[in-house]
Amino acid sequence: IIAVTRGGMIPAALVARELDIRLVDTVCVTSYDAGASGQAEQLQGSVRLLKGVQGDGEMKLPRKFKECVAIVPGKNASVFRAVNTLLDRSVFLKVYEEPEEDKLSALREPQILQQLQHANLVKIHSADKFTSDGTKLICLEMELVGGGSLADRINTAKKSRAWPSVHESLRLTTQAAAGLAHLHENAFVHRDIKPANIMIANSSGEHAVVSDLGLASRL
Repeated sequence: IIAVTRGGMIPAALVARELDIRLVDTVCVTSYDAGASGQAEQLQGSVRLLKGVQGDGEMKLPRKFKECVAIVPGKNASVFRAVNTLLDRSVFLKVYEEPEEDKLSALREPQILQQLQHANLVKIHSADKFTSDGTKLICLEMELVGGGSLADRINTAKKSRAWPSVHESLRLTTQAAAGLAHLHENAFVHRDIKPANIMIANSSGEHAVVSDLGLASRL
């Protein structure tokens, strides 16, 4: 969807919110400044792409993954739902660019999840490095948590005006706190806890799972 708005990111974000769009990119056509005279002065008259798509725009994931569907095309990482054809298992894939510096930090999340197994922490199956269109990427294969996020639940409740019961709210909150407590007991802090990073698993009864430990660090 292409929308023409005036005023930068604020009106673009308003349009995106009304259309329930999670990913917004902007192309700045013309920008102005009041200048010393107090009158608007044009600073730029040509189209300038602020953030472009590299390569052919299609990420080439490792061959063992098929039926890949983008779930969250994020700024720092993208999440896909896919099938591991070698194990015939549906999974989530978290894919992000390998940094040029501090390469060890790029593997912090999978190493923490591998070390800490808990019912209320998302489970990791494997971590791979691969290249797509000349870009070095890291792919984390994680358990498929099919119930959406707590943020999704909140947004749905706002639209339908059907709020969860106090019992359900306390149950999910307590479970998420148990996952965080396990991190703290092992000298780690999450550093990015929010409703979008609390997933609802429904494989063996609905329960909360803490995810996205990309910013986690040792206490």
